[in-house]
This record gives sequence, structure tokens and C-alpha cells, in this order.
Amino acid sequence: MQENLNMQTNRLINYNEALNRMGGDEIFLSELINDYITDFNHYYSNIKVAVEENAFSEISVIGHTLKGSSEMLSLISLSLISSQMEIAGVEKNISSARKLLSELKNEFKILIDFLHKIKLIQLN
Repeated sequence: MQENLNMQTNRLINYNEALNRMGGDEIFLSELINDYITDFNHYYSNIKVAVEENAFSEISVIGHTLKGSSEMLSLISLSLISSQMEIAGVEKNISSARKLLSELKNEFKILIDFLHKIKLIQLN
């Protein structure tokens, strides 16, 4: 069970790296992750509209923003998908953006479930 948890951690979040960035303050890291979740939901709604409207500049900007916040918290898979979304916006590749939008949503759900499981966040 612990090995499976470590494998999932390595895929989703580099917890030790994120904790080091926060000076070892687990409470601060937890607060930042909760802020990230709120921000992610806002940006996801906006990027969804941007994809529906083929607003490539907006897709690129939001992808870049999500990439930066994901990297800061060492959210590995979300950072990668957000980076690819930024590129899809720059390249005006709507089919890729649509696919990545679905991946972004799925990966976020997996992360939320995982963070709740390790008690890093509290779900209402």
C-alpha cells in the first residue's frame, strides 16, 4: 500500500520539494494548495470557455498561468498538462486544446482525491 502511495505521489506532486519551497511549513503548504484549488476552478471555467470559443490567446495565457502555479507547488502532472495547453494555444491547435482540457479536469480530480486521502486538504 505504501509503495502504491509513493508511486501516486511521484506522479501527482513532489511533496518534499513543495514542502522545502515553503520552508518546511506544512500548514502554509496546505493553505497554498487550498488557494490553488480555488484558483484552478476559476481558471478551468475560463479556459473551458476559451476552448469553446477558439480563443487561442486566452488558452495560451491561462495554460501559462496554471503551469506556473502548478510548478510552484510541484504538481507534476498538472504542470505538464498546463504547459501543453499553453503550447496548444500558441500553435492554435484546438483539437489538442480540447483533449488537454479533458485531461486537465481528470488530473485535477485525481489530485483532489489524493490530497484528501493523505489529509493535506479537507473536503466539505
